[in-house]
Amino acid sequence: MYLSSILRIGLGAYHRPLVRPLKQLENTVAAVYWWTSGLGRGAAEWLHSQGARVVILDLPQSEGDSVASSLGENACSFQLM
Repeated sequence: MYLSSILRIGLGAYHRPLVRPLKQLENTVAAVYWWTSGLGRGAAEWLHSQGARVVILDLPQSEGDSVASSLGENACSFQLM
């Protein structure tokens, strides 16, 4: 009986969206810092695809410039010391 209660409660979560939809990101600036690979790169790509201008703030030895150039227009990179 306890297991069925957990399953019934757990199934309710599948009917709700996991992430609330964001408003349109055009004309906004998103700063992504110190994450130019993995999760941060994915976040920068997603934000850019939604219309945000992306500013990548990263350390000199990382890939901030290459990520910004791969995104194209409305993306730039700055190196932090």
